[in-house]
Amino acid sequence: MSVTFLEPSGSNLLTADIPQTSRNLKLTVTRNNAPWINSNYPEAVGAYGTNLSLAEYGYYVNQQRVKGDAEIFYSHTNHTGKTLKFRIHIYNCSASTVTVKRTNMGYSSGWTTPADAVKGYFAGNGQNFTLASGASAWLTPEYSITGNGNTPFTGMVHFNASDDIIVTEYMYYNASAVKGTEKAYPFNTNSKVYTGIGTGYFITFNHKSAAADRTKVSSLAKQPYIYTVNDPDINFTNNNEMVPIKILGTNETAQVGGSYGNIGNWGAHNYHVIKFTNDTSQKAVIYGYIASNLNSGNTQVINRGGVIKSARLNRDTGKRQWKWCKVELNPGQSEEFDFQQIVASYGDAASVMKWELE
Repeated sequence: MSVTFLEPSGSNLLTADIPQTSRNLKLTVTRNNAPWINSNYPEAVGAYGTNLSLAEYGYYVNQQRVKGDAEIFYSHTNHTGKTLKFRIHIYNCSASTVTVKRTNMGYSSGWTTPADAVKGYFAGNGQNFTLASGASAWLTPEYSITGNGNTPFTGMVHFNASDDIIVTEYMYYNASAVKGTEKAYPFNTNSKVYTGIGTGYFITFNHKSAAADRTKVSSLAKQPYIYTVNDPDINFTNNNEMVPIKILGTNETAQVGGSYGNIGNWGAHNYHVIKFTNDTSQKAVIYGYIASNLNSGNTQVINRGGVIKSARLNRDTGKRQWKWCKVELNPGQSEEFDFQQIVASYGDAASVMKWELE
């Protein structure tokens, strides 16, 4: 039969939420071992004349030493009232020449377009850098963020470094302010957002092994298969899912159940492998839904076989669910497929996925 990727429009967008009480299955997921350079603090740069993590004041936003495959995610808002610049720098701190291969890069600015950063990432935007010992380069273009109001900006970058390099994220008004002697912007211990580094930005949900009985048509006839993604509520968080972030310039770690627990895996790659089996004598049609949350909602991006679609499921749109997938099965047939799902920047990260028999 078939698996159909449905459009985020018309009757496929629903106003109803999936009730929290129905989210009754906690999965155990796996994460890769690669570093995730994650920047969200300070979130409101320049708000009330504070949070000025700029090179002009002697600060960088984030700085980490990494090697091998690595990913960068950042999300901030410009409250300075001026045009703000953002750029990512790489420096070869190794004793020999290093090759840095940037394979993916995406960026967007504006409240309504966070999905563009994810779509740009999946478009590739690769570039190679060869750095002698002690040499440096800019890993990304210079981005300009308007100073009109509170303009958000966000991005994702994936790269591989053949040896140790230092990755530094800068904000500034003028590039001449960057001297290379900047220090970390001090962490406010009352903050609910964080900047630092974690491990494991690629998260695998193997539903074949975790929920084989729940994905049979005979089981779906009794109840839908429902599970959460990116929910920081310890009652619903999947085992090993939320990426702990070592907070820059401190000995603290932001993690579920900890003193600093407001994490949400925005920008992480949630890779799902699922198999449905029709163990009945009738043809079956199964629909897949993804929902945001009753708080501010979020933007969902799904990559199915290289085709990328997105839906804004938040207060502004009034939509909370996207019926995104249709699976048709003949009697006795099984269908296995995979997809990536990413919660783009802004809003609350908590999400729910549901598979329901028509």
